[in-house]
Amino acid sequence: MSKHSANPSDGSLNMVATMLWLLRLKRLKQNRAAFLSATKLSFDADIKADINKAQETFYSSESTHGFKMIFSNLSRFSNIGTKFFKEQGFWKVNSKTLRLLTYTRKFSSSAEMENPPWREASSLIIAARLSLHDVVAKGKNLSTLMNSKAWNYSTRPNASDYRILMVKRSGLSSFMANAYVFPGGLVEVADYSPLWWSVFNKLGITRGELMDFCSNIEGHRPPMITTPITVKSKGALPNEDYLPADIGLRIAALRETFEETGILLLTNPSLETTQEATTHTLLSQNIDIQTWQKRVHNDPYAFLDLCLECHMCPDIWSLYEWSDWLTPTSVGHRRYDTMFYLCCLPRQPDVLLDEGEVTIMKWVTPDEMLTNHFTDSIFLAPPQVYELSRMIPLQSYHELKNFAKKRESQGCERWMPVISTAVDGAVSYLP
Repeated sequence: MSKHSANPSDGSLNMVATMLWLLRLKRLKQNRAAFLSATKLSFDADIKADINKAQETFYSSESTHGFKMIFSNLSRFSNIGTKFFKEQGFWKVNSKTLRLLTYTRKFSSSAEMENPPWREASSLIIAARLSLHDVVAKGKNLSTLMNSKAWNYSTRPNASDYRILMVKRSGLSSFMANAYVFPGGLVEVADYSPLWWSVFNKLGITRGELMDFCSNIEGHRPPMITTPITVKSKGALPNEDYLPADIGLRIAALRETFEETGILLLTNPSLETTQEATTHTLLSQNIDIQTWQKRVHNDPYAFLDLCLECHMCPDIWSLYEWSDWLTPTSVGHRRYDTMFYLCCLPRQPDVLLDEGEVTIMKWVTPDEMLTNHFTDSIFLAPPQVYELSRMIPLQSYHELKNFAKKRESQGCERWMPVISTAVDGAVSYLP
């Protein structure tokens, strides 16, 4: 790639590559001939060579370098505009050309609009405590159950008194098809919407209280908290009063969990008397879960409407920050920076799968899920293997919840495994 110079023709390669990228951005999947025809670009042998090189850049531009290179030329390209093409005789200016130039100026107005190499996601690990009846059914001595402090699980396999919700992704999924995962999905601009301030305020939760909630963590903060990319990369209006990432990512996890499983974790602090009661208020309300699932699936802002109709807000206080995983560069063609939260529920909620993104659900102990994975009964992605392994020493519900609450204050770092493959397997290296 040649560097910029005072001679506009030296930048022809960069400009053609830019236009190719813009056409891709507009979802016009033309090949080189269609591109040339659409833009009325006449060229000689030298320009042909430039275009061929530009196409190589274009089709390999999934890399961060490719995107940065292309965006570095947007401002210069839009400033030259139609004047350059008229002078060089490369372009017959028409309405399509002008629209593309306008589109270019829009995207060149800020370097922050770079297309990121990954997307942000949020996932929820739900741990539900077994009822006394279920624990007794598992063969435990009833006399020890009357006093939770006397429970001793250290010498008994599969003795956890809680279960983790796992859902199986559809076989048609473009990422981790057929894998068992924790509920969750992509973060949307709606999760950061300034309208959420009003939803909380209507319930007496002030902005100051929400900001204090965001400042509780004293430890390390990962980039998706300090410099989230979802709002900027999706072209949302700048200078809006968006929510902090600590709240927006939690709302995303709750919204996606509801969309996939029908589990609706909302609260109204003025009506609650205990922390554990907050996530079960809606069990007694007449809400058409399936209808709202479809609405939220079609429009993320519908989750906000649901909260307003219920006179409640997302129960962000019950979600403890747990970990942050970034997809390795060697895994597939899609990458995600995913924040994992842990939520502990006093009993198992009803589940209503959407049967689109997920097809099967299981309430299982961490040990049971890992055993099934290592015997090839099911498939777990590396983050799920690691996080379930972390829970095995925490055999009781209260142990897990207390650990999550204390651990959260330490924050978390973003982890990206480095995978080394061999003939008989692969090794995932962690920090």
